[in-house]
Amino acid sequence: MASSPEQRADHDPHAVPPSPLAHAPREPVPFRPALPATPITFLSLRVRRGGYARPTIAIVLFCAAVIAVTWLWSTPVLNALGGIIDLARRNDDGRGRLLATAVMGAGGALAVTVAWGLATRLTRPVRLASGRGTIAVEEIAERLRAMLIERSDIVAAEALVENRHRSGLRVTAWLEVTPQAHLLEVTDAVSEYGELLLHERLGVPMSEPPQVHLTYRELDLTARRAHDRSDRGDGGARRATG
Repeated sequence: MASSPEQRADHDPHAVPPSPLAHAPREPVPFRPALPATPITFLSLRVRRGGYARPTIAIVLFCAAVIAVTWLWSTPVLNALGGIIDLARRNDDGRGRLLATAVMGAGGALAVTVAWGLATRLTRPVRLASGRGTIAVEEIAERLRAMLIERSDIVAAEALVENRHRSGLRVTAWLEVTPQAHLLEVTDAVSEYGELLLHERLGVPMSEPPQVHLTYRELDLTARRAHDRSDRGDGGARRATG
């Protein structure tokens, strides 16, 4: 005869007790009728999920602009288009075609250059190893800075994370350390923290070892010398009075 979870928990001290939520009454889930499978509902769902948001908004704005031009500025627009067509007919020769080819080629090259620059910019969000999420490089840099500033031998820290895409992430740190700090230990700590944060937690490799720029915290020697002189002056005065 099979025993219940409560009986097994009584006999076995290592058994996990049943959750009190297991027998709790559940609230009924309200029924939601399915939307009809139409192109409008499909696009609305994709827009809410962020899939087709930008293309849909661009198409809607373009259609709205065409409607506005049709009702408000139809005559000037048609006249301008007619002038362009007449100009193209008058220059329908080898020279005109060569000029049009050069203009279209330059426009296409500019578009490709802009798209390539946007796709390969160093501040592009980092895609996680699972492929199901992204995180901004500024967030990674701030988290790394918070990890570094917790050390007692680091007074101030700034971090920069650059997305090198397939090569990984490049990390650069500017640290202000105490005069008693061991510089090799500090640089090793930056590498360890970067490996922990990027590789183990985010699943993203580093393109190269972190670049660390170190500076010592300057001591206020002027105030210290004045304090020492005042101490010596007080001691000499006490000896003179004695």
